[in-house]
Amino acid sequence: MIAEIKNECVFTMLLACSVFCSGCSTEQIAAPSVVEQKMPVIVVTSFPLYVMVTEIGGDAVVVEWLSQSAVSPQDWVPSGDDIQRLQSADLILLNGAGYEPWTQNLSLPRSRTIDTTTATVGLAGYADQLLSIDGKVTHQHGPQGSQSEAAIAAATWLDPQLAIAQLNRVELEIVKIVPDRRDQIAVRATALRQQLLQIDVRLKALKLNAGQLLADSSDVAYLVSALKWEFHLLESAADDPAVDFSSAIETLEPRLLVFRENAPAEIRKLFVQSAVPAVAIDVCDKSDDEQSFVDRLTGNIDRLETAMANAGLLKLR
Repeated sequence: MIAEIKNECVFTMLLACSVFCSGCSTEQIAAPSVVEQKMPVIVVTSFPLYVMVTEIGGDAVVVEWLSQSAVSPQDWVPSGDDIQRLQSADLILLNGAGYEPWTQNLSLPRSRTIDTTTATVGLAGYADQLLSIDGKVTHQHGPQGSQSEAAIAAATWLDPQLAIAQLNRVELEIVKIVPDRRDQIAVRATALRQQLLQIDVRLKALKLNAGQLLADSSDVAYLVSALKWEFHLLESAADDPAVDFSSAIETLEPRLLVFRENAPAEIRKLFVQSAVPAVAIDVCDKSDDEQSFVDRLTGNIDRLETAMANAGLLKLR
């Protein structure tokens, strides 16, 4: 009898343990799993925008630069897969200034697509500081009016002041989608802004004696326009650019030549071998594993300063 009671007690205890453990197992399965919060995806259309978003967004956002592998990012056209990625992005940041001609043939989500040149609440924008190209000279104009049909110089970021204006808009838009990271974003944006300001100070210190300047492309327009010289573009025929170059040198008598580092070899040769001082400008439209964006902008100022000093083109202050 005692043995039976003991057996019943043991059975009862085992049953209770079984029910208890079973309850624990059921609770663990039913408990909601911790799901990682999806980070906002920001699609950018230029290398400078990629740098700005990556540096100030940090680990709060995912940045996609779809035209990164393009030979010429400005001439890039999105594929079907690219269009899907654009449509699904939380934010699309455009360089503006005509840098993205493909947007004319593609409908983008308006509420999530930002032209960084345009004004918004708290920011004036810089669309009125864009430079139109009429083939010979570059001049400021707004997006409206009779000049709006002219071609627009697109590499706005080469002017440090416009790069800062673009950075300000980027910061504002990132904060909107990750407001809880506002303080961290502000710190990183301020650091990058200070670096751009230092470049701007150096550029403004390059006071030039009056004279003509000849450039190979409107890509360098925003940088050289800050030097306050009369700026002419080389109108070169593809069959014989040397003839057009010689004619421009003879007619304009430029005191400084400015050309893109990535200009066609034949154009580079014309500029480098000329008797007129020539400066190579990094347009900074593609990534470089060896130098940062800021270092490359600084390098442009270094080369301008050296060439101008060697040629006696700097004003004495």
